[in-house]
Amino acid sequence: MPGQRVVHPDQIAVEWAGRAGHPSSYGLLGGIAEASTVEPMPVGTFANALAQADIVAFGLPEEFAAAAQRDSVVITIAAAGEAGSSVNVFRALASMLVTLVARDGSMEPEDLWAAWDASRTPLN
Repeated sequence: MPGQRVVHPDQIAVEWAGRAGHPSSYGLLGGIAEASTVEPMPVGTFANALAQADIVAFGLPEEFAAAAQRDSVVITIAAAGEAGSSVNVFRALASMLVTLVARDGSMEPEDLWAAWDASRTPLN
């Protein structure tokens, strides 16, 4: 199907969609613990993004890249909104992604929400 791609089985992605129009309302970040080969990141518009009120494109804009980088995760996919993404969003997504990758994506719901709340501290 168009828009689908085969990903590494250990890849984990986190997508955040908050209040439409707020500068910290959207981001998508995914990665794996380590990779011998990484598929090229998709390009173009992400039509199925959770942020339907924004124009979302695949890729990690330069202004958010430093906030998203972590030594323990190889970034394999990212998307940002034209109006609704920020450094704080990608900092929170990277923190959450590191937590999920460290736990192989397996967390109890209450631990998952606690980790998300902790990762969003810069957004508050």
